Amino acid sequence: AIDTVPDLSPDNQHLIFVSDRSGHEQIYYLKLGTKISFQLTFGRGSSSDPVWSPDGTLIAFSKISSGHSQIHLMDPFTGEDNFLTRGRFNSEQPSWSPDGRQIVFVSSSTGVDKLYIMFIDGTGRRRLTRTPRDFEEGGPSWTARKF
Repeated sequence: AIDTVPDLSPDNQHLIFVSDRSGHEQIYYLKLGTKISFQLTFGRGSSSDPVWSPDGTLIAFSKISSGHSQIHLMDPFTGEDNFLTRGRFNSEQPSWSPDGRQIVFVSSSTGVDKLYIMFIDGTGRRRLTRTPRDFEEGGPSWTARKF
């Protein structure tokens, strides 16, 4: 199996990562310092890009559903999983705001990957950048630093 894309929880006690050990890329949880490990996502579609919320209670990730990647929000301790995006386009690469209220992500809803932001309940979605139509954007990441 290949394990990739690890993300350490803010309290340094939990690790989430992507693994293909089930035959498809899925997200797994590991309690550090123990042998407690389990699969968080299931299904035929792959899951990727897992990131812990700043308070360590939720994870955001992308999962292929109906042929397109969508952003999900999950409580890794209860398994509750909610779609934040839906559509016939890809939404992926989520990154949390430092206060945990918003997520920046990449979406191909215009036909080309662009940066968007939304609240963690999926509302308030808006495009962040105004680059040329054929200019692809990706790899968003927040900083707590003010400029």
